[in-house]
Formats: sequence, C-alpha cells, structure tokens
Amino acid sequence: PNDALVGKQYHLENIRAFEAWDIDTGSADVTVGIVDTGVDWDHPDLVNALRYNENDPIDGIDNDSNGLVDDYRGWNFHDGNNDPDEKSWSHGTHVAGLAGASTNNGIGVIGTSYSSKVLAIKAGSFSQITAGYEGLQYAADMGCEVINCSWGSSVPSAAGLDVVRY
Repeated sequence: PNDALVGKQYHLENIRAFEAWDIDTGSADVTVGIVDTGVDWDHPDLVNALRYNENDPIDGIDNDSNGLVDDYRGWNFHDGNNDPDEKSWSHGTHVAGLAGASTNNGIGVIGTSYSSKVLAIKAGSFSQITAGYEGLQYAADMGCEVINCSWGSSVPSAAGLDVVRY
C-alpha cells in the first residue's frame, strides 16, 4: 500500500496484515460497526470508507422504518440524533481508521480491514460510553459483519451477554 504513514503502523507487522492481504484484501460489502465516541465523517482517510444507509436519506422521514429518522450516516445514541460525528474527542475516529481507513490513497494510514466499510455509531463522549448496548443492537440490525467495541466493564451482566448474543 502507498499510504503515507504505513511505516509508522507497527501493529500491521505484528498481526501479519501484509501476509493476510496477499491472500485477500476484503470487500466493500463487509461493514465494520464502530460503536464508540463517533466518527469524523469528513476525515480524509475515512470519507470514502464510510458506509451510508442508502435506505434512509436525509429528508426528515424515517424511510427505512427503523424508528430513527435520517440515519444515513449512522446514529448518535449518546445525544439521540442522526449526527454520529465526533466533535472533540478522537477515540472513535482513531478506531475507525485502524479498522477501515481508505487504503492506497497516498495519505494517512491503512485500515486493517483494507477494503471494508465502517458504520459510525456514537454511543458516548470522551471516556464515557453511555449507550453501548443500543449501539451494538443497531450495528447488528444494520447488518454489520464485524462490530468493534473498544470499551467494556470488568463486571459481567446478563443484559450485556444478551446484547452480545443478539
């Protein structure tokens, strides 16, 4: 890959990503749900890597009848709106880049999932994830084949297990 910062992504060697990419670079048909603090959809390394909900364009109507109006760019469960953009904290954007930054675009980094798309799901802000379970369910409902949660708890719960099983 020709991405500018590939030499600084030491984890790619550690997980043998280059060897994996010799076998398969993935597919844009695979979506990674990023349940985190939001994703900067204007980020140059993510703008072409985002999955959009074509069934619910921004028009003030819940076209896909999922109870969320205009979740075209994903959903913000933290604030209860259709703006999953990360405004001031970069954790979700960082995670989205690690998972699915555009590859071979000559800028930034390489996403580990190379060709896949990422779905922005804002479930909290700063270091607080307040709507993680809702975000997990949404990711599953939206057909995400992989769901990333860089958060958790040391206290297991039946509710948490039920959501993960869902």
